[in-house]
Amino acid sequence: FHVRYILTSPYRRCIATAEYIRAATGAPAELYPALHEHHGEAFAPGPWPLPAKSRLAQWYPEYALPDDMPETHWAAAPQNSEQLWRRISGVVEAILRRFGSQALATVALVTHGGPLLTFVLAFCQWENRLGVEISVDNGSITILELDPDGRRRLVTLNARPPLWY
Repeated sequence: FHVRYILTSPYRRCIATAEYIRAATGAPAELYPALHEHHGEAFAPGPWPLPAKSRLAQWYPEYALPDDMPETHWAAAPQNSEQLWRRISGVVEAILRRFGSQALATVALVTHGGPLLTFVLAFCQWENRLGVEISVDNGSITILELDPDGRRRLVTLNARPPLWY
């Protein structure tokens, strides 16, 4: 893979994974709040105790942060399945607008199971998402491709390079 850019959820476990990709590829990375974890119900009343944008910038100065990222409360949670679908469908379209016209633009997304599963379904334009059953393994690689004709393909799901076993 010739990763040219990395978009990662601002959760620490995703940033830790993105660090391996960044170190191996030298690709620039961005904290992308819309890739955050999905939960159907709140763990506790009130806002989630997530780090503020300024704290993330302090901890991870080598990562770009979106200008429109709120200082606090950047995770839209809890969300039901339809809200997750709308959020991630918007992510797919934003990424296609941003990178889709670039030749050989390989973007690594580092996110969580629910958002990744939803991303695969939205990217492949599988409208009947309730009838599609896909499982995404932790630590696996999923490869999606947009060819020059605009066709979208699921190339690989749950790949694990030999060093990961």
